[in-house]
Amino acid sequence: MPDNLDHESTNECPNIKERIRQAHSEDGVRIWQAIGRTQTSKNHQNCNVARCVANDIAHTDDSPSHVRADCTCGSDGPAPGELLSLAEQGSMPVVRFDAERVALDAWTPDIPLIAISHALSDGLCNRRGNDLPQCQLRSLKESTTAAMSRLGYPEGSPFQVWIDVLCIPAREVQPGGTSEDAVQTMQMVATTAWAVLVVDSDISRLPQSCSFQHAFFSILYSSWNSRLWTLYEAMRAKWLLFQFADGVLDLDDIESKRGIEIEGSSDHFPPSLPYRELYSMLCGEDPVMADTWSWVSASLRGRRTNYLKDACFIFRSLFSISLDPGRLEVTGTPNTLDDEQMMAFYLQLAQQATHPPIPNGIHNTNARQ
Repeated sequence: MPDNLDHESTNECPNIKERIRQAHSEDGVRIWQAIGRTQTSKNHQNCNVARCVANDIAHTDDSPSHVRADCTCGSDGPAPGELLSLAEQGSMPVVRFDAERVALDAWTPDIPLIAISHALSDGLCNRRGNDLPQCQLRSLKESTTAAMSRLGYPEGSPFQVWIDVLCIPAREVQPGGTSEDAVQTMQMVATTAWAVLVVDSDISRLPQSCSFQHAFFSILYSSWNSRLWTLYEAMRAKWLLFQFADGVLDLDDIESKRGIEIEGSSDHFPPSLPYRELYSMLCGEDPVMADTWSWVSASLRGRRTNYLKDACFIFRSLFSISLDPGRLEVTGTPNTLDDEQMMAFYLQLAQQATHPPIPNGIHNTNARQ
C-alpha cells in the first residue's frame, strides 16, 4: 500500500469527524485525531459534514498506484483471454504468486483460498485491465503469506488468492454497475474463502502492538469500512484478517486487546467491532429486521456504493431478499446522496424485507458502531 501517508495531515474529512462525534462524543474525536486521523491519503476537499466523497469512483484513479510514488516497475496479471476462458467454463478464477509472476488457476476447494478485501480508492483499482504493478504484487504476496502463517499453516504451504482486480474480467465491471456474473462470483468467494484479508492504507500503517482504541477507530473509519461491498465480505468471512504494518492480526487478536485494556478502566471505551454480531443478527434463522435495524443502520452509516444497481445486489445478499428496484423512491444514484438520504435509501431496501415494517424514524438513530 502507499507509504507516503502524512501522519500530521490536516486533510481532515468533516463527515468522518462528525460521524465519530455523534457515535463516540468528543472523546472519540480526540482519539481519532491522536492516531493521525484516517483516510489522510485521500482528497477531502469536496467532502462536507453531510457526505464524504473521497472514496467514490469519480474521485478514484482508473489505474493502480505503486507502493512508492517514485517506483517505475512494470505490471503483471492474468492474460485476458485465459481469464475469460476460465470464467466462461464456469470455473472461479484465482491466482498464485509464483516467484515474480502471477499464475492463473481455477479454484479448487482442497487448497486454502485467501480473499483480499479492499477499497478501490486505495491503489488496487484497475478499470482498464487485469494487472497490477509488480511492487503491489510483491506486497500482496507478503501479506497473503503472513495470513497463511496466522492461520497456522507451515511455511511453503500452497494457497490460492482471490482479488477482484486480477480475478474478475475487466469487462464485467461496467460504468453502470457490476455484472450479475461478477456479483455471483464475489458472493461465492466470501462464503468459500478460508479467510478474508483486509488490506487498507490506514490499518496497515498501525503496528500489531497498537491499542484496541487505535485499531478500532482506524478500522471503522477507514476507506475499507466506507464501502458497502466490504460489509458483506466482513460478515461472511470464516476468518477475518487485517494487514498491519508488521504482520497480520485476526478479529480475535484485536478483540483480545479490548478485553485486556478495558479491565480496571473507568474511561469511556469503544464497543466491540460489529461484524460477528451483524452476522448473527442477519444470517440466523428468520431474522426480524425491525428488531435489529438500529444496530444494522449504525453499521451502514457512512457506507457507500457507486451505483444503485450494486447497492440492490448487496442488500439482496446481506438480507436474503428479493428486491424490486421499481418500488424504490430514489432520485439519482447513491453516490449523489448525502448521508441521511443514503440511510433513507437503505431503509427503503430493508423495508422490502421486513414485516411488520420498521418504525418510522428509526433510521436516524445514532447507535453505536
